[in-house]
Amino acid sequence: MPCCKAEKLKWCRSLDTTIADDGKEYCIFHAPEGQKGITIEEFNELVLKRIQGAKDSGQKCDLSGTLFDGPINFSQYDERNPLPFIKFQEVTFIADADFRHVSVNEEESVDKVRFEKTVSFWQANFRGQASFSEANFLKNAFWGGTKFAQEVTFQLATFAEGAYFSDTAFNKSVNFRHIKFRGEMVIGGTFKGTVDFRQVLFAGDTEFRGTFRQKVSFWWSTFKADADFRKIVFHDMTDFSRCIIEKTMLFTEVDLSYCSFLDCSINNCQFIRCRWPRIRGREASYDEKKKAPYEKVEELYRQLKCKYKEG
Repeated sequence: MPCCKAEKLKWCRSLDTTIADDGKEYCIFHAPEGQKGITIEEFNELVLKRIQGAKDSGQKCDLSGTLFDGPINFSQYDERNPLPFIKFQEVTFIADADFRHVSVNEEESVDKVRFEKTVSFWQANFRGQASFSEANFLKNAFWGGTKFAQEVTFQLATFAEGAYFSDTAFNKSVNFRHIKFRGEMVIGGTFKGTVDFRQVLFAGDTEFRGTFRQKVSFWWSTFKADADFRKIVFHDMTDFSRCIIEKTMLFTEVDLSYCSFLDCSINNCQFIRCRWPRIRGREASYDEKKKAPYEKVEELYRQLKCKYKEG
């Protein structure tokens, strides 16, 4: 009998199977935790052999649905030996996953993957489009120095602990829409394309750094903890409209010439040594300069006036 996952996943249809404790037949890649019948090292060797086989034959490598019992390291696939296209959809990593220095020349699909322990993409290089839609990161996820040459999406992903995108390079657009950041989040680097943070939940303390060269949207996002925008550079319209800000949102030495705060309660915002746009020599808001509806601009100024009086 084929693997019980074969009807859905297809690629494991011809693989040998064993009967697991639940009475179902599984191939070795989809067998439940602790029931593969080989050591973690032997299983990892099978995975790497499958990847290498696909690479040697110029084929795509399908690992969708695979369950990794133990830690695994993919760092050998660096710029001199890049990974082929791998389908990681619905894969579960029970232990640490190490993608440091990994280089991927093709499109990469990591949708609905589940990382139960720490995962690191430190200084990884994605040359094709990358998708982490609906991925679940249950522990810390590190993206320091990672390079994305094409579009990348994290839409509907969940980060249960820390998410660290420090010194990350996004050369095209990036989609963080509907993400849930439940722990600390640090994001910084260079963003050459549009950045979509619409309807994101920021439940932990958040730090934003770096340079954003095109439009950025935080529309209707919720900040339940402190958010720190320090010496950040916006080169195009940045939308904070309808944001829900429950804790302190701090802007320090930020040029606000492109920042819209329409329909946003800024009572918890602090602006320190920030630069505002000017209209006929006086400081003004981006929304007034762009001739937003009068009543909305009036409400924004009313809030700003109250803040200055409180200060």
